[in-house]
Amino acid sequence: MNRCVDQEIALENCYANGVGTCDTTAYYACMGVDDKTITGTKSNFKDYLLTKKKTDGSDGLTQIDTNYLKYIYKGSSVNNYVTFSGDNWRIIGITNQGEVKIGLFKTNGALKWDNGNSSEWSTSSLNNYLNHGFYNDLSDAYMINKRNFYIGRIDPTAGLGKDEILANESNATFSGYVGLPGASDYILAAKSATCNSNIINNTDCGSWMTAYDSWLVNAAPSSQYKAIYFKISDSMKSDDLGATHNYVPVVYLSPETEIIEGGGDGTSGSPYKLGK
Repeated sequence: MNRCVDQEIALENCYANGVGTCDTTAYYACMGVDDKTITGTKSNFKDYLLTKKKTDGSDGLTQIDTNYLKYIYKGSSVNNYVTFSGDNWRIIGITNQGEVKIGLFKTNGALKWDNGNSSEWSTSSLNNYLNHGFYNDLSDAYMINKRNFYIGRIDPTAGLGKDEILANESNATFSGYVGLPGASDYILAAKSATCNSNIINNTDCGSWMTAYDSWLVNAAPSSQYKAIYFKISDSMKSDDLGATHNYVPVVYLSPETEIIEGGGDGTSGSPYKLGK
């Protein structure tokens, strides 16, 4: 159960009445976040982000037109922070359906990909935790779309390049509310051509995402009994299912999600504020 329902309802009623300034003190106090009153008007989140897209090759929200994402935050210096459920998340990109894909990129703790010996994401213990315990604790879970995550298996010993990895990843999907980053996220966020062609053995990708360790949603071939992870000092590799690594929860926000204009500029010190 979400623990701040009453405060959240009061805040939603304020915004629903078209008030430009709503007092968020009670809501954020309940969430354990020190936040001030947010002043500003609401607008569609994805549309607002698209007003800041880059067309000159500089770091930022970049159009890529893939089956995975239509836009992604590419490069090492991007302002893509957003406050969601009382935490600062980072925006990965925007899907072809207008969903905003975000991840909780920080040190969340070391967990096993699976407590047993199954390399199927659908039955893994980490998947079970993310879509039950973690999801149930999100105060803003109602904003999340249930959707398919690309979970196709990747063989890190095969010397695969960008196109092969993306093709392999699309071979299987899992429908859920919470997942992990995929290999495609790390590849598509990189500006380095070398990283695009050989991310398996490359840690210098020119990407903000490679500053974070995480298990990936992809497993290795079933015969290997391993799953894929990205480690800052060790690039993209596979490890035993029972090994422990950091994990980065990933969700897709509904295309109807709104933002409070003026509530933040997307920097780490002033993340975007959602409009509830």
